[in-house]
Amino acid sequence: GDEEVEKRMVILDQSKCKPTMPAYEYLKRHVMGCGKECISHDRATKTIKIWDQACLACLNRAKHCPDNATKVVKLPANLSSDTVHRYGPNSFKLHGLPMPRSGQVLGMLGCNGTGKSTALSILAGKLKPNLGNYDDPPTWQEIVKYYRGSDLQNYFKNVLEEKFKVSLKPQLEQDTVKALFGQKISDLIKKTDQRDKAEEYCKRLHLDH
Repeated sequence: GDEEVEKRMVILDQSKCKPTMPAYEYLKRHVMGCGKECISHDRATKTIKIWDQACLACLNRAKHCPDNATKVVKLPANLSSDTVHRYGPNSFKLHGLPMPRSGQVLGMLGCNGTGKSTALSILAGKLKPNLGNYDDPPTWQEIVKYYRGSDLQNYFKNVLEEKFKVSLKPQLEQDTVKALFGQKISDLIKKTDQRDKAEEYCKRLHLDH
C-alpha cells in the first residue's frame, strides 16, 4: 500500500556547535562512531555535519547532544518531494508554497519554525528558493521553469518583472526596535510616503503632534 514510512532528520544549530563548545566536542568524539559517516567533521571549516540518513545509533547520540544544539525531527516519507528551500545540511527544509490569489486573503498558521517567514520572504522575492540545492542553487529562470504549468510560475514571473509590489511588515525584533528607538511614528510614515497620504493618515490616527 501507500503506507508512510517514518523518517527522521537532525536539525543542527551551528551557532551552538562551534569549536570549544560542548556540543562540538561531543559530536566530534562520535565521528564515525558507527563505522559510517553518519556524523562527520570537516577539518577545513571546523564544522560538524550529520547525515540525513543517519543510523538509529547516531540519531540516539544526536539526541543527547549538549546545549540542545541538535533536534531530531520526525518526517513522513512524502516530504522527499517538492522541496522549495533548504538552508544547508542539518537545517530547516521547506516543502510547498501557498499561492496568493487576487482578491483573496491568504492566512498561514503554524508554530515557530514551520516556515511561515521563509515562505513569505520567497513570495516577496526577497529570498530566492534553491529547491533544496543549497550547494548549487538554481537561477530564477530555472525556478520559473520548475513551476511551469502552475500558478506559481506566473506569480514568480510577475514578481521578477516587478508587476507585483510586495510589502512585508517586519516582526518586532530587538534589532528593529533599537534602530527605530527615539523616532516619531509620524516621521517614519512620512519617510516612506509614496502616495502623498502621510498627512491624511497621521491626522486620522492622531499622530500629527
